[in-house]
Amino acid sequence: MTNSKGAQSLPRGKNVTMQAIFLEDEQSVNSFVLSVSKPRLTKYLQESSGDLRKSLLLYHWNSQLSQSLYLPLQSWEIVLRNKMNGFFIYKYGVKWPYDPKAIRNFAGNDKRRLQKSIERLERDLHSSTPTTDQIVADLSAGFWVSQFGRNYEAQYGWRNNLKFRIFPNDHSL
Repeated sequence: MTNSKGAQSLPRGKNVTMQAIFLEDEQSVNSFVLSVSKPRLTKYLQESSGDLRKSLLLYHWNSQLSQSLYLPLQSWEIVLRNKMNGFFIYKYGVKWPYDPKAIRNFAGNDKRRLQKSIERLERDLHSSTPTTDQIVADLSAGFWVSQFGRNYEAQYGWRNNLKFRIFPNDHSL
């Protein structure tokens, strides 16, 4: 699809236009498809009824969308882990990753995630005891999000602590 200025645009009337460098000529298109692989483009080809150029525009648009979401998602993850770290310090003390009570309270998968993080940091930093801050930064968003699961609701007292300790500015909780 092209617009009045001759630029490629997305199918289905979406008004976002862009120039994808890999669409400049047939050789660039073929090189890109070979590099990325057709299986990777399957959903985009389906969405564009098999039109390779349209599917590549969709792929490019998806990449740009992902890029635009990176900073907000990164900020969300950092804020969440820092708030949770503050809560864990309140509940277990500054060395919570090593506190037996904290470790005992984690579900099996979260215990493994914490232990793997500590082991990875010990190996990579050549440190026998990584700091709490290093561990907090190393743990995945999945670890932090899992802390809001039902199996932690009672022990963390989320009914009160979510509102007052984690999200004090959210008045809808």
